[in-house]
Amino acid sequence: MSYSDLYFQSHSRPSRTMIFVAVFLMASAAIIYYTSGVKFTRASKQTVTKHHVVNLLPKQSGVFWEVQTADKGWVIYGENPSNLSEVAVDERDTISQKDKKYHYVLLKNLKPDTRYYYKLISNNELISDSKGESFSLRTLEEKTPSNALSPTYGTVVLPSGQGMRGAIIFISFANVVPLVATTGSTGEWLVPLQYIVTKDTLRPATINMDTILNINIYSEEQISVVKATVAQASPLPQKVVIGKNYAFLEGDNVLSATSNKSKSSTQKYQVELRYPKQNAVIPGSAPLINGKGIPGESVTVSVDAKPVFTRRVRVDQYGDWLIQVKTPFRPGSYNLTFQTVNDRGQDVTIERSFTIIKSGEQVLAATATPSGSVTPRTTVTGSLTLTPTGKRSPTPEPTEIDDTDLTATPTPPPPVSGINMMPIFVTSIGLVIIGAGLFLAL
Repeated sequence: MSYSDLYFQSHSRPSRTMIFVAVFLMASAAIIYYTSGVKFTRASKQTVTKHHVVNLLPKQSGVFWEVQTADKGWVIYGENPSNLSEVAVDERDTISQKDKKYHYVLLKNLKPDTRYYYKLISNNELISDSKGESFSLRTLEEKTPSNALSPTYGTVVLPSGQGMRGAIIFISFANVVPLVATTGSTGEWLVPLQYIVTKDTLRPATINMDTILNINIYSEEQISVVKATVAQASPLPQKVVIGKNYAFLEGDNVLSATSNKSKSSTQKYQVELRYPKQNAVIPGSAPLINGKGIPGESVTVSVDAKPVFTRRVRVDQYGDWLIQVKTPFRPGSYNLTFQTVNDRGQDVTIERSFTIIKSGEQVLAATATPSGSVTPRTTVTGSLTLTPTGKRSPTPEPTEIDDTDLTATPTPPPPVSGINMMPIFVTSIGLVIIGAGLFLAL
């Protein structure tokens, strides 16, 4: 026996089974690498004209942007910029809705005080920053203080007077993170002012009843600009006709509209307790208390808090009244008693029950889950729908929740992932050729 025979006998050849296992593992690793996360290979030429992080909370944030050409827009996001596997669709998306210039998404189920990365998607094409990198935001700390300001709210209508559904309400002022909501089926909207934080430090910003709000209202065809103080925006003095501008500031003239509520001397006024609604569930620390009454008459409101909360105000010349709640209420159930007189001088007493829950505390799905969707959804009385689903997880939590006017919104189909299959195909073919060559060499 020659030396070479002894040498080759001492080195056993690998089995065919081992080679097949090795090739299979290599192919699996390649497929996992190329399919991990949601990947896009085409950069969009779409121009973004506005882009803001909005409605920043400890466990939720919104993103608002405007594009030059209407498109189907959505967001991918995650904690790792190289693995943006979560998806959030436009809050106003429905199966039949057309492309839009203005987009608003909610990133939900986030961790407090955590940085998240995201990219905008336009018609399955990627929109990133000027360097081709992800955008980012940081959520608020879990114990970020909230304030007891009443929410701002109003109604947007078409020139015909019909309520305008799906308009975007964008509220901004003095270096703070903007707030956004959408209008419901009757054109009504509501934006809580519980979390007002500065853009640079994410700490609570100084705001009071005299702070001036800039309210931009966007539809796909028209824009309205409204200026009002916090006190004048709870609610706005009149309905906003889309396309017209308003200035509800004392001493200012209204732009392209009138802010005066001129009424006939024969106007009949009614007594009404608008908020809180019966059995309302209110996140935060203070309920919104307002309604209608007889101009010049007094309104007394008592709440069985500890200590007892009692306030007395006079109905203004337009028949409106508002109770400012500056002392926070503890979480729990409360009974409210409202007393005044009607236009005949008769005493009127209305009683309401409501519940205060901690801001961010989850409301039971049975309280406000419309039919046709298994996803819990928060809806404000009067069709003030603030939170369509994003990645299936309230703009900021609404002040009052009721299930008397729930509108089912079709769940939008999931966006196409945009994965490029060519690298997977080429890698798989290459591995098969390598495996076949090794097999034939045995």
